[in-house]
Amino acid sequence: MPGHPPSGERFPGPAVRSDRSNGEVLDPEVLPRLPPWLAKLSWLMDSSIPIGRRWSIGLDGLIGLVPGVGDLVGALVGVVVIGAAVRAGVPRATVFRMAVNAGVDALLGLVPVAGDVADLAFKSNTRNLRLFRESLAGRREPVRDWTFVGLALLAGAALVAAPLVLLILLIRSF
Repeated sequence: MPGHPPSGERFPGPAVRSDRSNGEVLDPEVLPRLPPWLAKLSWLMDSSIPIGRRWSIGLDGLIGLVPGVGDLVGALVGVVVIGAAVRAGVPRATVFRMAVNAGVDALLGLVPVAGDVADLAFKSNTRNLRLFRESLAGRREPVRDWTFVGLALLAGAALVAAPLVLLILLIRSF
């Protein structure tokens, strides 16, 4: 809900399978906890300022308006969220997906004006917190995360290659 910080939580409910191959079931009490400060940091950066009843923005979008420094601060917060996931033992596939989210957020923020508007809407910290929670609860499929990361890498390679191909074609036309 906009304007209300989330609290730290365990993942109560049904027992979670720790390894689908052997069917071992873990008691929710032994699952790692999501650090309470992490949920509050994500909320602060992405959703702490309500706009009407349905929308909210966070400090990330506002700080991003400060040229250079704002985008760096937003990226550093993203690194803190990812670091907490690594310390909690989140699978590599999910960590890489979180890194892609943070990278997209940082790259969007580099584009003047349009990037700042996109930064307000993208909310990478909220996305990464959801991935973190799902991973701790055992509800993430690593294959989906690796597929997402692979497609993101292909898209990034295409974005880098396209201007190079166009430059080569332009040079050859002379």
